[in-house]
Amino acid sequence: MNKSTYGGRITHKRGKQHEIHLCAGFLQGIPDGDRELRHSGAGLREAFSRLRDAERASGRRRRGHSGCPAPGHGGREDQNPGPMFEPETAEWGLLPDGKTAVMEMAQASGLPYVPMEQKDPRKATSLGTGEMIADALKRGVRKILIGIGGSATNDGGIGMLTSLGAVFTDENGEKVQPVGGEMIRVAKADFSGLMPELKETEITVICDVT
Repeated sequence: MNKSTYGGRITHKRGKQHEIHLCAGFLQGIPDGDRELRHSGAGLREAFSRLRDAERASGRRRRGHSGCPAPGHGGREDQNPGPMFEPETAEWGLLPDGKTAVMEMAQASGLPYVPMEQKDPRKATSLGTGEMIADALKRGVRKILIGIGGSATNDGGIGMLTSLGAVFTDENGEKVQPVGGEMIRVAKADFSGLMPELKETEITVICDVT
């Protein structure tokens, strides 16, 4: 995938090898993790004299990258609505079993997609995250690991669920726009139209904040 990564192998004194993979996060909308990776790699070199470089992939950089590649192979790109409904390209990875996807919410609904003057969680949506998940399900994925850091949204997941087939309406039966500021208007949630593949899918949410 086109992201900044660093990888290496450590050869134990007994001959056993261990792989190390680093992925750089971002601080509130800063997508470039190259500097963090350089310092981390230098620290590993100093700590482990037998560290051997693995391939380092560093392609084009664009908004929304947290710098963390999905492990495995067969990276995917989807054109999805970003947090402010503008079309954005989200990437996710497929593990060798062909059934496990590794994603990050920031790829579809991340802070870097939103200019500073437009940052307002009341107007942001997680629609794109739902479309990214839906695309994976259509491709046969039945296990999803998804990191939720760096999101620009606070819509309670109604955007994501809308993309997956749920319908949220107000007291008059009108559909509610899937953004944070409209959650208070939701009077009914209809999940009967959710993608049937979800019943067969295990989803693990990864978060470093409690």
